Amino acid sequence: MSALIIPWYVCALLGRAMFAYANIVDSFLANRVFRYGFSPVFYTACLLVVFLPWSMVGGLPFVPGSWGVWFLILLVAFFDTIYLLPYYMAFRVEDTSTVTALYSLGRIFVPVLAWFLIGEHLPGGAYLGFSIIVAGSLLLIWRPGMKLKQLSSLGYVILAAFLVSIAIVLTRMTSRHVDWLSLLFWSRLLGAAMMVLFLIWPRGRHPLQEWPAFRRNWHIVTADAALTLCANALVIYALSVAPATLVVAVSALQPLFVLLFSWILIRKDKGHDLRESMDRTSIMRKLGAFAMLALGCLLIALKM
Repeated sequence: MSALIIPWYVCALLGRAMFAYANIVDSFLANRVFRYGFSPVFYTACLLVVFLPWSMVGGLPFVPGSWGVWFLILLVAFFDTIYLLPYYMAFRVEDTSTVTALYSLGRIFVPVLAWFLIGEHLPGGAYLGFSIIVAGSLLLIWRPGMKLKQLSSLGYVILAAFLVSIAIVLTRMTSRHVDWLSLLFWSRLLGAAMMVLFLIWPRGRHPLQEWPAFRRNWHIVTADAALTLCANALVIYALSVAPATLVVAVSALQPLFVLLFSWILIRKDKGHDLRESMDRTSIMRKLGAFAMLALGCLLIALKM
C-alpha cells in the first residue's frame, strides 16, 4: 500500500501536468462561474471526499495511534486547503500560466522550512538555481509601463506559495509516520470538514449563496476535483520517497504544461473563456521565463 512501481520523478511530473490542466479549469471557475473566491474552494474540497474511496483499494487507511501524528495530519489538511483562497484571488487579476509560474517564488520557502523543520540540508550551489527561479518568476509579471496595482497578483501568489510550502514540508514530515495513501485519505477528509465548519462564519456562507452557479456547472467542478485528487496523490507519493526540495523543483515545469494546454484549447477554439495572453510578445516573454525556471531546477537537481 505504501509503494508504487513508478519512479517518484515520473509521479511528480505527471502530478504537475494534471495540476496544470486543473489550473486552467480553476481560472475558468474563478472568472466565469463563481463571484466569491471561497466558493470553488468549498465545493472542490467537499467533492474530493466523493473520490476518496479509491484510495482504499489496497486496504483500509491506517489509523495513527499518536495524537502527535494526528496533529501533523491536521496541519497538512489546513495548509493544503487554506492556500486555495489567495490562489483563486490571483486568477482574477493575472494569466493562468503566470499565476502558476509565480508559485516558483514559493520554492524559496521550501528548502528553508525543510532545513529547520525536518533537517533536509541544501548544498550551497543550489541557491543559485533558486535565484534563477526567482528571476524567471519576476520576469513573468513584468510588463512595460507596469503599475503598482498590477502587483496585487504577486502578493496573492506569494501568500499562497508560502502556505503551500508549509503544507509540502509538513507532508514530507508526516510521511515518515504514515503511508502516503492514508495521509491522502485523512488530510483530504479533514480538509473538507474544515470547509464545512467555515459555514458557521457569516462571510463563509458564500458557497450557499452560489449554489445555483455550482448546480449549473457541477460537472466541471466535479471533474476538477477528481483531477486535483489524482494530482495530489501523485505528489504526496513523490514526497513520501524523495526530498521535498527535489519534488518541488520538478513543479517549475508546471507552467509549461499550462501554456501548452492553453494553446491547444485556443487552437481548438475551446479556449475563448481562458484568461491567458497568447500574443507573440507574451508567449516569447513567458517562454524565456520558463527557460529560466527550468535552468534553475536543473542546477538544483545537479547539486542535490
